[in-house]
Amino acid sequence: MLVLGALLAVGACSKENTIQQTAGGAGVGAQCSGPGDKGCGVSAVCVLGFCRAGCTTDAECEKGALCVGNQVPYGCTLSSENSCTTSSDCVAGLQCGIDGRCRHGCTTENDCPRNEHSCIAGTCVSASEQGAQGTWFACEEGARSCGGTTSEGLEPGGGGGSVLWTCNTKGPGWQLATDCSNVQTLHPEGQAGGSCNPSPDSELDCVVCEPGSEHCVANAHVTCDNGKKGSETACVGETPHCVNSNFEPSSGCTQLAVDENEVTQAQYAAFLAATNNGTDLQPQLPALCAFNAADGFTPPSDFDPTGKGTHPVVMVDWCDAWAYCKWSGKRLCGEGTYQFVGGAAWPSASRTEWGAACASGTFTVYPYAPGNYGLTGADPTKCNVNSSGAEPVGSKTCNSPIPSYAAFHDLVGNVAEWTGVCVGAGGAGTPCGVMGGSFKTTINETHCEGGRDMEVDSKSDDVGFRCCGP
Repeated sequence: MLVLGALLAVGACSKENTIQQTAGGAGVGAQCSGPGDKGCGVSAVCVLGFCRAGCTTDAECEKGALCVGNQVPYGCTLSSENSCTTSSDCVAGLQCGIDGRCRHGCTTENDCPRNEHSCIAGTCVSASEQGAQGTWFACEEGARSCGGTTSEGLEPGGGGGSVLWTCNTKGPGWQLATDCSNVQTLHPEGQAGGSCNPSPDSELDCVVCEPGSEHCVANAHVTCDNGKKGSETACVGETPHCVNSNFEPSSGCTQLAVDENEVTQAQYAAFLAATNNGTDLQPQLPALCAFNAADGFTPPSDFDPTGKGTHPVVMVDWCDAWAYCKWSGKRLCGEGTYQFVGGAAWPSASRTEWGAACASGTFTVYPYAPGNYGLTGADPTKCNVNSSGAEPVGSKTCNSPIPSYAAFHDLVGNVAEWTGVCVGAGGAGTPCGVMGGSFKTTINETHCEGGRDMEVDSKSDDVGFRCCGP
């Protein structure tokens, strides 16, 4: 009769779930309606809709099981609840914890059903759980530490290793977060090997450079911002670029002071207004500019600073350009490096700071196509070439995609530009370099190596200039 009674008691439970015949009671695992459901038998209790082995603490449950329930009586989790991937794998009232077990969810400890609980990683955890002292309670939630390949000896905020460990974020206790040993750093030559970042507010786990350090990577100048990552600067003005003192590609940095745009008509008009139409600068001009006293500094044509203020100034000779740059505290690009070089060999204006800016610190031909070292990659839509006239400076996408060189516009096309690279003893008729091509030249003639010589007293409607320096 006792056996029959036990079978009838089991039959009172729902048949929707497989009943687990365990020591916890003949009805463990069956569905039930509530604490008063007698179908769970004398050794089980109805908790959260299922017959469970009774408990008062986690320590009383079989290994791996937890003591759950919002009120007395409490019951141990079922085997299926001890392995979850998402909270949908858990019954109503429980959610999947970071350890892959169904637990009570919480925001604070007050949300947990028993006093022994702590709220860790959004779920209730008790110190009586098997192994909890060495995992959940071994470190503070969110702590980060750097070390080796094992978590032994890790302390919050510690350093000295290339492996980052985090506490109670990826799993109970210390868990490996990131191995930084193969991170590509932003040091010269870009060699691999970073160190981990224990800062809890870090966006990235790996430190790739020292704060404030400057390096050249892939021909771009980079400055490390805060020890977490490397960020490329807007390398214009006097910001260092990745060229050497000869303005050739280099893994080192040097100052490359080049104006972002060609001098505009409005800027040149301001110069004329401030210097008595340029005459105040006449005494400071180089000796070869003696002719300019009679010639003056005002463009004879194509000059409309009111209507075309943002267009590049044209119809200026070499001495006009020199005077403007002097007045602005700068100089013509290349001046001081190749000025008045004697002999038959023509010095290359492309090997000045102008050329380095145009070629993005490489030997590339078109500024918008770094890496193309021959007459390939030409794109007539990028720059103002083979057209009817000059356009406002910077209005085309005629610039480098490399961030530290992207601010330099129209180094090819729009108008050709006077440089400080001259050959000869000086005087009217001295040839000086005009670089970059203009709206009149074809795309294949308009590149960083493209240039021609013009006599210092010559003027053209497709030649302007920009300044470098000081």
